[in-house]
Amino acid sequence: MDSVEVRARVTGYLDSIDFTPGEDVKKGFESISNFTLGGLVPPLELSSADHEGGGWVQIFQVKGGKFVKETEWFRAYREVLAKELGTE
Repeated sequence: MDSVEVRARVTGYLDSIDFTPGEDVKKGFESISNFTLGGLVPPLELSSADHEGGGWVQIFQVKGGKFVKETEWFRAYREVLAKELGTE
């Protein structure tokens, strides 16, 4: 199989896929609320006003070639970021 045939097959395949319009994907993400992955992460909240997901962070450090958790989940300076971004 030569590169022309491969390109033709890939193009035909991609043409057959019904890609969701970007605005629909954006609306879907912005409707996520209280998403926790079964308690593995803090509640994720996305909206048209906040794509940050609630601002939760957790700090890890590499020690001996492994990630070591240094903090529990906390909200990182949301008011400072809002002021700097002019979104307060």
